Amino acid sequence: MKRLVIALALLSSPLLAQSRFALDIHRANVTLIATSDLQLHCSTSVPIEACTEILGLRLDCRCRREEGRWVLAGSAQMIPYMYLSNMRWKSHEEEHLDDLRQQTEAYFEDLQARSFNSEQACRDEADFESAVFSLRMDLFRHRSNEKLH
Repeated sequence: MKRLVIALALLSSPLLAQSRFALDIHRANVTLIATSDLQLHCSTSVPIEACTEILGLRLDCRCRREEGRWVLAGSAQMIPYMYLSNMRWKSHEEEHLDDLRQQTEAYFEDLQARSFNSEQACRDEADFESAVFSLRMDLFRHRSNEKLH
């Protein structure tokens, strides 16, 4: 259900309704675990109480011709896994997911603003952006941790 709500919210946004990019954030898989086990599931070596790992990251970026120019279009997927030592951390982790969504939407706006004179130049950029998407998401995750901690 949450997956559908996110998709509807994205479609109802005036800016993203005209977007050539779609973001599919799956419903978070939430698991309560012992604090001592968090480092086994989370990408950190520091003591924490909760984390959200984003698996299944994928950006399918492609090119299409619009009004005599080549532009980028595509879709992305994220599958969040929340690991919590206590349910009180769930809302905090949801804030991180919302922040990642906002950063990804801003990134899509940047991609959408680009145009190319040739199909090959567009394809090269699309291939590059698809290949580095997980690295960009790592950066967005780092920014989210700096912002919310």
